[in-house]
Amino acid sequence: MLSNIFIILGILILVGFAGRIAYNWTKIPESIFLILIGLLIGPLLNIVKSDIFLPIVPFFSILALLVVLLDSGFSFNIFQVFKRFPKAFTFTIIISVLTTSIIGSMLFFFFEWELLHALLLGLIASGTTTVTAMALLSRLLINKKTKELLFLETVINDFTLIFGASIIILIMKKQQIGIEIFTSIISSISIGFFLGIIFGFLWVRLLKKIESRKLNYISTLGVLFLLYGITQSLEGEGLIAALIFSLIIGNYPIIYKKFRTRKRTDFPSTFIFRSIRSVKEDISFLVKVFFFVLIGVIFDLKAVSNNLSMITLIVSGIFIFILLSRFISTKILCLLDKSFKPYSFVIMTMLPRGFIATVLAFIPYREDIIIPSLTEIVLLLVLVTNIFAIISGFYYSKFIEPKIDHEILPLESFEKKDF
Repeated sequence: MLSNIFIILGILILVGFAGRIAYNWTKIPESIFLILIGLLIGPLLNIVKSDIFLPIVPFFSILALLVVLLDSGFSFNIFQVFKRFPKAFTFTIIISVLTTSIIGSMLFFFFEWELLHALLLGLIASGTTTVTAMALLSRLLINKKTKELLFLETVINDFTLIFGASIIILIMKKQQIGIEIFTSIISSISIGFFLGIIFGFLWVRLLKKIESRKLNYISTLGVLFLLYGITQSLEGEGLIAALIFSLIIGNYPIIYKKFRTRKRTDFPSTFIFRSIRSVKEDISFLVKVFFFVLIGVIFDLKAVSNNLSMITLIVSGIFIFILLSRFISTKILCLLDKSFKPYSFVIMTMLPRGFIATVLAFIPYREDIIIPSLTEIVLLLVLVTNIFAIISGFYYSKFIEPKIDHEILPLESFEKKDF
């Protein structure tokens, strides 16, 4: 029995690795292969029983989200985003607000969902995944400015999704509306915000004192877990604290250069940040592999089959309104800057959902908030939007791309350079 577990674990890791290699050629995200494998060994063949894993889903979803937040903190340059590309930030916020409000209204009025449940699903449905979108864009002939816009949109909405979902879930937990709930939410966010700042700067200072050439990533991850636990125990919002901490750690070299008042020797050695970067991708990949397989294993086929027409109708409605939101947002963007108009089709159809959406679908269970069929709806939405984005990219390259007079420039990387 124990040997079989290790065989399954080994196969899953190698499948994820093979999926990543195949992804370089096909641009089909490995997450789709992993979800399908989870479905195969779980509900289809019953090799792995979903009942075994259901109790750990809330824990593992938080763990996965914390790992990805730390990973994202090193890829998100806060000064470049807000200083150099205000259009990308505005575009992302417009899409997020439109998608959340339109889908939330649909679920509330037509499907009689509770308002906060409807808004949460609307918010989860509003975010585009970075990896898939960038892979698809790399195969298309579009100008540098458009690639920059779509890249920054995917990065920004990772954080806006987590921040927005945290607030909605906080309101759900309080189960009341008024001045008391408002002050309680502000208090929870403030606790998370200030603890994230304090832990972030103190930990960087401590790394400087220690100057270890090993275990910088895993020790940073340990501090992140500790921060989340302490913040939650103090009735703060742990995800907000983790978000702020990750941004400080990932952006500290830039923050230091921007605001330093002391000598250069006060700056932590460059190998500290290099050692963290060298490990974070492997750990993040491993966590994502197991998470995507896990959601396939626990996918409730019976619940879907019993409510197939309703779930299909909801997913179809969400997908249509995602397209509508992006259509409206793209029109607004083209009015603000006409240079985006030739690539409006790509901007409108580049909508694959991914890891953050699936993780957030499990977060309510951590707080004992039951939203029927939420995970099944989100998983189907991830599959549908990825397939649609792949087909749309193919259509653009065959029928629209040849008609455009392109300014072909390479996509610049917005990940921070080694320091």
